Amino acid sequence: MTRRGYALLRHFAARGEPLNGYHNGLAPVHEAVLYADVGYLRALLELGADPSLPIDSPGKDYHGFNAFEFAVFLESRNQEIYQTIRAELDAL
Repeated sequence: MTRRGYALLRHFAARGEPLNGYHNGLAPVHEAVLYADVGYLRALLELGADPSLPIDSPGKDYHGFNAFEFAVFLESRNQEIYQTIRAELDAL
């Protein structure tokens, strides 16, 4: 995410836009984990995103996982990419 992207994220959060809304079963915090974007994840967490929200994707192996569980699940498939994300979540 670019500096402008972070600024926009902060702007929308300050306006009261939801940080924990779902789109296709994922909240933004889940998307940050999925895309292994540590900067985006940090920004969301700093703004109050809830990493304990469950993924709402019935029929998927990760249905019901929170961000921590999702990171572990993804790390088991690709440790190199998701290790940093899981470390960020573990630091909470």
